[in-house]
Amino acid sequence: HPPTISVPSNPPPVPPNPFIPSLSKDVRVARPRRGVLDYRRPNAPLVTNFTNRPLPSDIPGQNTPKLRCRNPMDDATRALITHAVNNQQQSTVTVLSSLLAVEDAIGYIPKEAVDSVADRMDATINDVWAVATFYPNFRFEPPTEHRIEVCWGPSCHVMGATAIIAAALQTLDLADEGDTPDGKATLRYNTCLGACAHAPVIAVDHHLAGRITPETARAKIVASLSADAHH
Repeated sequence: HPPTISVPSNPPPVPPNPFIPSLSKDVRVARPRRGVLDYRRPNAPLVTNFTNRPLPSDIPGQNTPKLRCRNPMDDATRALITHAVNNQQQSTVTVLSSLLAVEDAIGYIPKEAVDSVADRMDATINDVWAVATFYPNFRFEPPTEHRIEVCWGPSCHVMGATAIIAAALQTLDLADEGDTPDGKATLRYNTCLGACAHAPVIAVDHHLAGRITPETARAKIVASLSADAHH
């Protein structure tokens, strides 16, 4: 005979799971259609994920990516965004293709573009942010005047890319890839610049240079930055 399992008539309450907090009156109810927050319509209810755990946007200090303060967007730029989103030539239009079209048109993804893509694709703002922030090559600030890319692919790594990266960081006064504080230059690490036979390679303002040393890397970066002073 199978063993008899006794079940208490009044089982003890299950302790709350700290990783799935209960919904309070401050966290608005979920809509069944989506598991994300809808920022498009101010009066629409917010949506939590399917475990009813508040998403980061419900938690103070954890919101969607914030942009640095910048001047209000002009009508011409808005028109470029609208045209890029609504005039894609390929047969299949997606959130990703729309974001790529915007970046091709104006060089970055502003909040206004996220709104436009969400409307075009009938998606929520969080849907679009999720795609945009998944890919590290998208930028959310206007592009700087100069772009320096250092290849760290296998060939360049073997040929001394580490020293080139260190020289570029020192020249631009950066601790890691990104924009310089004065907004003049951007440093990016690139997995391949397509010139492996000439490793190590850098690209300064889209001009490739091979057989680079730390000294020549510094010289090319300084020359690019100082060119503005002579115009």
